[in-house]
Amino acid sequence: MIHTRRIEALEVLARDLVGDGQHPDLFFVGLAGNIQMVTTDRESAYAYWRHLAACFPTTESALENRREGVIAAIEPIDETDNAPLVCHDEYHRWFDG
Repeated sequence: MIHTRRIEALEVLARDLVGDGQHPDLFFVGLAGNIQMVTTDRESAYAYWRHLAACFPTTESALENRREGVIAAIEPIDETDNAPLVCHDEYHRWFDG
């Protein structure tokens, strides 16, 4: 079981800003439903999410931002109970080129 500290102010910030399309762009990294990092540095956010995904491959995690919403995540494949987790990573689609 993963124990992460929940900081309610960060959770509210993420709920209010993720996917709103506004500036400045902020990146949110979450693990097991708790925000672990908020930054304007997309490369640092992506590196941290990749680290968490590698260390905790059977735990939900996400990299999200204000412009697109979810960029990369380990999440259930569907909404059924005990659905298997799948990893998807769209970072390079959004930020390369």
